[in-house]
Amino acid sequence: DRDVTGVQTCALPIYYLDLAGMSESLNNLDETIKRHALLPKELLGVRGELKRVVFVVDCSGSMRNVAPIAVDPSRDKLDSWWAGVTNTIQLWLGTLPMESAVIVYFSDDVTVFPATREFVTLGAGRTQLSRSVATHGEPNGGTNTLLALQTAYSIKGADTIILFTDGDPNRTPNEILVDSLRSKDVNSSEYAKEYSVACWKQIFDYVESQKAHGHDIPINVVALGNYFDGVYGPSLVRLATLTKGSFLGRGGASSGGTLKE
Repeated sequence: DRDVTGVQTCALPIYYLDLAGMSESLNNLDETIKRHALLPKELLGVRGELKRVVFVVDCSGSMRNVAPIAVDPSRDKLDSWWAGVTNTIQLWLGTLPMESAVIVYFSDDVTVFPATREFVTLGAGRTQLSRSVATHGEPNGGTNTLLALQTAYSIKGADTIILFTDGDPNRTPNEILVDSLRSKDVNSSEYAKEYSVACWKQIFDYVESQKAHGHDIPINVVALGNYFDGVYGPSLVRLATLTKGSFLGRGGASSGGTLKE
């Protein structure tokens, strides 16, 4: 085109509305939103329906230990594992596409929020859940992982479990019947290791029995601390694999130095 002076001008582009395409896009809007809502779940690697989630949170005394941060040494030892876990849970309550949740805290014993053991719907209930985590007392006591999982499985309607823990179980609701333990000093490291192995066996046997009765709930394990040595790491991987959940390692310290996530 040319204006009255004879100089060629550049016309603005003309846009045409594709009404058919727009209609299709609007019809698919809900599905698009659902796909994007799943993104945090996919990024984190969490498995399960996430409609009724049970957070199982280790509150044993070792959770007071500081958490090294390999990617930023200047921040090393500023936060405990407990601070990291409570912050993570509050973040996930706001980002994972969950419908409702319950929190099981465990050390020597268990406590459940809410005490009714009924799922709290996310939305208005998110504040209650976050407050429960933020105001929970300091970690203390032993690690009764079996009792915590028994409690989680007993909560009616649960379809996803997310377990946060930093070590081997050293408490159990069941008697440990291992002849070799009777000859060992109860304060020795050999006794502690063998006791933990026996506790893990009870946990695996229990989960297998639940699966046999149709209680197929993915357990997503968030492992804290040094899971590269000993029984702890491989046992958590086995627990996640056995239940078709995920193993999500969070780096900790070992004799060889600081480990990355």
